[in-house]
Amino acid sequence: LGSSGHALELKTTYQDGVPLKFNLGDPQRLGLCGEILQLIKTEVPELNFVYTSQPTSLARVESDFKNNQIDLYPCLIYTERRKSFLNYSKYDLFTTQHLVIGRKENIRYLKSYEQLKEKSLVQPVLVLHGSTLLKILQEKNISVDDKSASVEGILKMLVSGRAEYYYEQNLNLGRVLENPQYK
Repeated sequence: LGSSGHALELKTTYQDGVPLKFNLGDPQRLGLCGEILQLIKTEVPELNFVYTSQPTSLARVESDFKNNQIDLYPCLIYTERRKSFLNYSKYDLFTTQHLVIGRKENIRYLKSYEQLKEKSLVQPVLVLHGSTLLKILQEKNISVDDKSASVEGILKMLVSGRAEYYYEQNLNLGRVLENPQYK
């Protein structure tokens, strides 16, 4: 808090197309990042979070940090590249796993990136546009399709047969896969 005892405002934003992180339209399910900010606010009531007016892409979140347009964003996965311009908490707020999901009729258990790379030669693996996971797959020379910026968009592509596999974090898939159309 400022020396005057007044409330401190921190600028933040919310990522577009990822309701797992921010779902401000549903007070019962704020999303992981929304819940973290709410918890912080509970512990430090004098703290106010001021959101950007529009949801932004992950690339824009990073850019806004670099340009001092935002002060805080609680859900950016640690990477060496981001370490150069972000300060991370020394405490893990959550953990995540990487998953590969596939079409029901084509289900094959993949046990390595090498197997996923082989499958990607036939059909690119779906991954969210601009995500950290995209960079991981590219580093492993796995052919990807990253045209969609939403989990729901990717699942529609998968269901329609435009791809056989989708690479994602378990946190992003949980609530979306509750929808009966993806069973």
